[in-house]
Amino acid sequence: MNEERSIFSFLVEGARRVFGLYPPLPLRIHLELTNICNFSCPMCQRKDFALPEREMSLEVFHRALAWFSSLSSLREVQLFGWGEPLSHPHLMEIISAIKRRGLYLGVTTNGSLLKGRMADGLLASGIDEIVVSMEGIGEGEFGHPSGRVVAGNVSAFLKARGRSGAPRVTVRATLHRGGEDRLLELVRFAKEHGVDTVNITRLDVRFKPDLRRPSPAEERTILKRVQMELAGSGTELACTYIGRGKGLRRMLFRAFKSLLHRGGRDCPKIFDYLYITVDGEVSPCCALPRYIVGDIESATAEGIWRGRNLAEFRRRQREICGPCDVTSVKQRTPPHSPLA
Repeated sequence: MNEERSIFSFLVEGARRVFGLYPPLPLRIHLELTNICNFSCPMCQRKDFALPEREMSLEVFHRALAWFSSLSSLREVQLFGWGEPLSHPHLMEIISAIKRRGLYLGVTTNGSLLKGRMADGLLASGIDEIVVSMEGIGEGEFGHPSGRVVAGNVSAFLKARGRSGAPRVTVRATLHRGGEDRLLELVRFAKEHGVDTVNITRLDVRFKPDLRRPSPAEERTILKRVQMELAGSGTELACTYIGRGKGLRRMLFRAFKSLLHRGGRDCPKIFDYLYITVDGEVSPCCALPRYIVGDIESATAEGIWRGRNLAEFRRRQREICGPCDVTSVKQRTPPHSPLA
């Protein structure tokens, strides 16, 4: 019965995504605890946004917690933004406060601080998911530095987690042209060490046209190789372009993906979530930290979700977002992207 309800909910959500019918209220919240980072990664837009560097104060956090906890629709909260959340001095207090509300909670990290007391604290915190951004398990030109160090931290964390399976561990990587072997090495590492999910996304080249992305055909070939590498393992591949899950869910996604989000005209990411910045301002997407549709001080979550500012953004999203296709089902090759 639960499986039948799950499939029914999946089909209902799929129908809403096909016709561009946004949920009555947001299902997910991304909370930016800091925009300060100890890494300076070549593909990251953090410096391009030129945001004043700061951490979210506890005062702003508690206002945000009360703000989004009022949402009966809320499924999950992710500590995610343009900085390294594990560096926040009150991280454990923040995790504890969110978990007391009974919410699913994840955190995205570069993995450099995932060790020692921090790792022990996360294992004991009740957090549901750790997402580690990695571009490889060695050093090189792509993505994050200190790949070997981070791989060691992830391996030790998974060993300490043991058979409990909690929290879930996801490794997230981006697709670089010329980086296929490096990506497959990371995928094998994930499979061999018991990582739960490998999540693969595209590069956002709006600010960095020198970054080289695979062509659509190359992208499909790489993802097929990743699928083959993970076949029969306990590690799941999650990717907007091919779906996630197994069996009927993935089959249905493949059958109808060209119709989703009004035939690809709308972005999947903004369908069901809001992004709260370190200052308590609200944006429709983390990739638009200066496009503000409201704030937690002067408007309710429901008011922003159903309000004029967000409606205007949805109407003009392709104009506002430009060539960004990081989560789109189909790749939109930016005119300045060096894919030739």
